[in-house]
Amino acid sequence: MTKKQLKIIFIVQGEGRGHITQAISMKEIIEQNGHQVVSVLVGTSEKREIPDFFVKEMNVEIKKIASPNFVTDIKYKSIRIIPSIVYNLTKIPTFLNDLKIIKKEIKKHNPDLIINFYEPLMGLYNMFYRNRIPVISIAHQFIYQHEDFIFPKSKWFDKFSVKLVTYVAGYKSTKKLAISFYNLKPSSNKKIIVVPPLLRKGVFNTNTGNENFILIYLLNPGYAEEIINWHKENPNVKINCFWDKKEIQEEYIYDDNLVFYKINDKKFIEKLSSCKGFMTTAGFESVCEAVYHNKPVFMVPVQNHFEQYCNSRDAMNINAGLYDTQFDISKFLEYINNNSFQNKKFKDWTDSSQIIFEKILFSYSQNTQ
Repeated sequence: MTKKQLKIIFIVQGEGRGHITQAISMKEIIEQNGHQVVSVLVGTSEKREIPDFFVKEMNVEIKKIASPNFVTDIKYKSIRIIPSIVYNLTKIPTFLNDLKIIKKEIKKHNPDLIINFYEPLMGLYNMFYRNRIPVISIAHQFIYQHEDFIFPKSKWFDKFSVKLVTYVAGYKSTKKLAISFYNLKPSSNKKIIVVPPLLRKGVFNTNTGNENFILIYLLNPGYAEEIINWHKENPNVKINCFWDKKEIQEEYIYDDNLVFYKINDKKFIEKLSSCKGFMTTAGFESVCEAVYHNKPVFMVPVQNHFEQYCNSRDAMNINAGLYDTQFDISKFLEYINNNSFQNKKFKDWTDSSQIIFEKILFSYSQNTQ
């Protein structure tokens, strides 16, 4: 048996920063093991841009494809379910047309493997085209297909919707890597493999500090109004925020104790590892990064965002912190002052990730001679 250098195409859902940071982490492991990412396709929408740090880290040609997305309210704080469904139905011709971009890239590069980071268009491609290239799909959402995962109490439609999108994203994948806060026994579905969080090298290599400021990550910039209003009443508490607002360049300095930064990979990790507490809209990846650095987390799921609702409840299984419906900074400060935060079990689980992912890659790189 000889090891073959794999040519790999990435297909990445561009919503938020979770899937794109997982892609960065996976690329690091791929290159350490002598393989190559030859092309990257990113699912985007009209309201979001591909972050500069992602373009830099990929260092290959990146192609945009139209991807299903949510419609939010006018303040970007809540997801509007019916308008989201209607919007995505009207975009079906665009989605189907962009499948041709995927087909063209596959034909151009003739990859040995495709890795899909929860982009539904890859599943649609497998439905409409005869794809002979093996596909590994990676996402936290695949844990929903594990029989031992327990959903929080919810409306039937919320659970049905997330299961449907997850089914489509992973359609005809050879393996579905279910990233999880904690390990579970092997699934009866042999395609599903429970794996640790896929964090970037920078998270592992950055020292943990404890400086006197709160860090906040806002998936939707509409939440900034809540932060500013609280800050006006509590101007002495230092707050740093990261957001994804197109109109703002690198940073917006409200005053000496409140600064908003545009999403920046390295700066975010530096701030996260040194803050005294982290508040976020319950995205899976940033919660993991915070807990890895023993930071208490305050999670505020975007209204009607069922995946984030699940994340905030599931994170209680690793004692991540608190969840609420609004950014209650006063409540969080009280929680920080009355609790200590160490999570060795989660850290050990996460530290095992590279070996696990290397073994999976290895299984695809064997040539019988």
